[in-house]
Amino acid sequence: MYRKFGWATGGLLLVACVVALAGWAPAKSDGASAAALDVERLAASADGVVAPEGRLWVVTARTSDGLLRWSGEDAAEAARWIEETASSAGDSTLWFVNVQGTLATGAAIADVRPRIEAAAGASLVEAYEEGNTFSYAYDAPAFGSSVGEGDGAISLQAAAHLDTESGAWRVTLGTPVVMMEY
Repeated sequence: MYRKFGWATGGLLLVACVVALAGWAPAKSDGASAAALDVERLAASADGVVAPEGRLWVVTARTSDGLLRWSGEDAAEAARWIEETASSAGDSTLWFVNVQGTLATGAAIADVRPRIEAAAGASLVEAYEEGNTFSYAYDAPAFGSSVGEGDGAISLQAAAHLDTESGAWRVTLGTPVVMMEY
């Protein structure tokens, strides 16, 4: 029952994000070249927080024709896919870059928020903390795109969830927001 509830909650979260983002226009976006650079920025922000082995990269492009998605374990391949896909995706494409993995060895879950804020030069916009799940939304000017407007603009999201079966923390970072289950 717990597993079904967990997947249902994750699925509902993903659907809610896609529906919410369908009405959002990018507040700022410097296109595919900025998205490719965001891969590097996200990798740097993940260092010391997300274990380097087993990182999953997921890139989603919201185009006028729908969503395109790539996933793999190599940040350089993620950046390459963005650059290769950009010409057919169009100028109005909103890019979402996500990286997920387990909490880095030697890191404490309490260190995630301050490390991300310091590494990304980010200021907290919104926080959600409940039991074994945390989510922080940031304004991080170094990243190339954001969603929302004014004081509510978000360009980076960090989330963590404790997998109660394995006892491992799953950490997810995304720009401008997380577009995968965390």
